[in-house]
Amino acid sequence: MKIVVNLPFASRKTAHDWLDAGMRKESANDWLRELGRAIQPHKDHLSKLIKDGIKIKVHAAIYGKPNQIKQLDIHDALAQIADQVTDVLFPRQKGKTTPQTEDRHFWQVYAEKIIAEKPKVEIEVEELT
Repeated sequence: MKIVVNLPFASRKTAHDWLDAGMRKESANDWLRELGRAIQPHKDHLSKLIKDGIKIKVHAAIYGKPNQIKQLDIHDALAQIADQVTDVLFPRQKGKTTPQTEDRHFWQVYAEKIIAEKPKVEIEVEELT
């Protein structure tokens, strides 16, 4: 399945350089909102795979303008995307611990940076067989 977020990736690590990269501080909230919207149609299926213990492979292609992409630490971006996808699937309740069975489900992860005029993120998710 393909999950497409039609916004520039808002990296937590490069937050101090957002203005230099042409991003706004609100980018993180916009990114999370759009990620949640993009995952919503697939949420039941992904949640079931995870609860059933099925291993998942995730490939994230991060498209962006050169001044945004060059600052992006791809390993940090991939870890952030995996965390945020998990958080969308299993929202954490304040004051309650999250069972370990609902955390970090991606058994194989890949990411790449792609220079493009239209920033977006494409997340390919598939079952490992």
